[in-house]
Amino acid sequence: MTRDRILPPDDDDLHDAAAAAEFGAMLEDFERTRPNPRAASPNPAGRRDPGSELRVGSRVQARVVSVSGDSLLLDVGGRSEAVADAREFRRDDGTLTVELGQVLDLAIVEMGESPVLSRIARPSGRGRVSLDAIRQAREAGLAVRGRVTALNTGGLAVDVDGVRAFCPLSQVDAGFVEDASTFVGRTLEFLVTEVDEARRNVVVSRRKWLQREQAAAAEARLATLAPGQDLEGTVTRLEPFGAFVDLGGLDGLVHVSEVSHARVAHPREVVAVGDRVQVRVLKVEPGRDGRARVALSLKAAAPDPWHDAVRAFPPGARVSGVVVRLADFGAFVNLAPGVDGLVHVSHLSSRRITHPREVVSPGQAVEAVVLAVEPERRRVSLSMREAAADAPPPSRMRRTEEPDDEPVAPRPTVVEEGPSPMQLAFRRAREEAERRARGES
Repeated sequence: MTRDRILPPDDDDLHDAAAAAEFGAMLEDFERTRPNPRAASPNPAGRRDPGSELRVGSRVQARVVSVSGDSLLLDVGGRSEAVADAREFRRDDGTLTVELGQVLDLAIVEMGESPVLSRIARPSGRGRVSLDAIRQAREAGLAVRGRVTALNTGGLAVDVDGVRAFCPLSQVDAGFVEDASTFVGRTLEFLVTEVDEARRNVVVSRRKWLQREQAAAAEARLATLAPGQDLEGTVTRLEPFGAFVDLGGLDGLVHVSEVSHARVAHPREVVAVGDRVQVRVLKVEPGRDGRARVALSLKAAAPDPWHDAVRAFPPGARVSGVVVRLADFGAFVNLAPGVDGLVHVSHLSSRRITHPREVVSPGQAVEAVVLAVEPERRRVSLSMREAAADAPPPSRMRRTEEPDDEPVAPRPTVVEEGPSPMQLAFRRAREEAERRARGES
């Protein structure tokens, strides 16, 4: 098995190799004086069926048959069933991470009447792992458990049951590690990526172990998914087209159209990274890259606003809303999150119009009267024409809209002016003519 197949190319490979070489040089003098332990027997039980294809180091597909105390009974398709330590498959709180009938990818670490399977390399009979056993763990893809003893230049020093190993900083965790000193003193699991038996130099990676565990968890989670399921997840990333939600080792996508019953331009209007959300599985299908694609919906798992539409918008009620879209046949008005009503073009105005844009525009606040409600068809018919006809006179509307304490502007004072000089002249001439007509002097 070539290294390329075991350790995929990585952007940090050159830096890791240099750091590993430096660490190996630091250990060379120390390790030179230590005896080279002999390889542990790959079959301590000493019993093996010569015709069997099962051997120590082989990877097998094993189905969980039962769980009893600290033991897992597994079916490997042979004449006898295999066993595994259940503690490897328990969380910190003691709950199992596997289920009955689940198929696991494990390796044989001991052969006997019942093969012993594990995800982790086992110590030899003396309780220590030899360098040859670590090489076998690398070839079999088994993890090793080691205690971080120190922080060195470029990485961590790890004690794997007596064998000194090195973990580059880029391989300490799945993401960026700001302070690697927090790992000192902890016992962790690693995958062996390089074994230099001549210099007794061992390089391990915790990141690759975490990635493999996440992939296994995703595969197990995927097997349980089905359309219609309501699940809880964590928002991990937001994009203009939707939100990614972690379902427990597996990410699903909530398209922006499925984020809310209301129209949203970007998922951040509703959720944020780190939020715990309830989602419904819409679809599970293979993607172009061979990985499964899981389509989720936030709004499908939320209460449907149309269930209360009849009570909230009874026929004859006067409602207010905002125009959200125009069509040739009318205007759509948002009445509540997820509930839009339609004002037909014939009910937009008392005058004849050819297109709704002659009366309204998107974003405009309007008032309307509910004509009919059909929740099963998700329809609310509205009329702005009837709302305008029922509107009170402007003077009454102003009196009801103005607050009682709003100051009223004083009415302007009208000053009545007297007759002009010309009017006085005409008046005197008319009076003089009337006196002469009466024979007065």
